[in-house]
Amino acid sequence: MTEKTMPQEPKGQTVLLPFDYDGVRLLPSRFLDQVERTQAVYGAIPNDDILHGFRRAAGLPAPGNGLRGWCRNTSSVIFGQLLSGLVRMARGTGETALRDKALALFDGWRQTIGRNSDVRMRPYDWEKLVCGLVDLHAYAGVDDALQILSETTEWAARTFDRSRRPADGHDFQAVGPGGTSEWYTLPENLYRAYLATGDTLFREFADIWRYEHFWQQFAETSEPTVVLPVHAYSHLNTFSSAAMAYAVTGDQRYLQICINAHDFFLRTQCYVTGGFGPWTHAETKRARIGDARIESDFIGKGESKNVGRRDSADHGQEIGPPRRRPRSHDCARRDPVGA
Repeated sequence: MTEKTMPQEPKGQTVLLPFDYDGVRLLPSRFLDQVERTQAVYGAIPNDDILHGFRRAAGLPAPGNGLRGWCRNTSSVIFGQLLSGLVRMARGTGETALRDKALALFDGWRQTIGRNSDVRMRPYDWEKLVCGLVDLHAYAGVDDALQILSETTEWAARTFDRSRRPADGHDFQAVGPGGTSEWYTLPENLYRAYLATGDTLFREFADIWRYEHFWQQFAETSEPTVVLPVHAYSHLNTFSSAAMAYAVTGDQRYLQICINAHDFFLRTQCYVTGGFGPWTHAETKRARIGDARIESDFIGKGESKNVGRRDSADHGQEIGPPRRRPRSHDCARRDPVGA
């Protein structure tokens, strides 16, 4: 990091403060059972398995068996989320073993970083790493995490493709020509790093990835005329970056964008079944609440389990089996928990 940087106060108005994973304890309940099961599952994954792909790519001894699925080559696609989840849960539960596991993973991973701080990650993976490293600092007191983040941000600034092609019906996650899937989620945690450190490196790199093309539709209305069929959950996530743009700049326009987007997504993209975004796409006309078609990949194989159900307050019509749509790039069948 650059010398003499200091944490920054948000310029956007703060109305509510979170408990920030501290000061609250769950009593015996379904919620506590879920937390304890989650601790047991993630705590039991061997560190060597998680680090296996990183070590192999770095030419280091790689004990363990590695992971499967999305992580069959390396766990980079979820590694930042693992760090983040472990230290947040440790902060919330007081379970030091989770914090110790996150620190051990961080120490093992940092030894695999290549020359010039090359972490061998796509922007999609790296965005999650940024969150994990910021959380290591915020919730586990690991100052080295911010130094590593600064170095790898310089690497990312030199190497990431900056085409920033907007998502559309043909490229609904904005993979673009440079493999930059979901680039529009990058600003959020870079702005968090800026507020934590005052280092303008993070703010300037975050500014590059603002998704003005999509955000501007919500600057003055919660009912945009046309929203292209784009990847639903990541296009909701991008408004976290708009919210952080407000926090950093104090620009009321970003606050209004978030308010309007909230109303739009709540009204048109959410279902009482827990489904979100018809066919995992966010769009306008076909995506009204009364249209309860939900991607069958997210509820099991075969046709939608919502066939013939009226699943919302808008009981305009009953619906039949959805038509299968052609798969676009990077849209293979997957477990939504790991998305």
